[in-house]
Amino acid sequence: GPDGSYFVWKKNGQTMKACIMEQSHVLLDGRVHVLSWVKDSVSENTEYTCSFVSKAGNATSEVLITTEDK
Repeated sequence: GPDGSYFVWKKNGQTMKACIMEQSHVLLDGRVHVLSWVKDSVSENTEYTCSFVSKAGNATSEVLITTEDK
């Protein structure tokens, strides 16, 4: 990421190293918009956590993916 910033993805509390995609776009005013996502498949309930760490501050989002038997 820009200026030493980075994402940390966790799956069920374990840091993920693979399947992580990132993309950045420089805005007209010079700021940078940074995106990150994972490509993964699940067969059971799974919790993902995405943290963005930078000099300006940190932010974390969480999501729980639930599966159902058919």
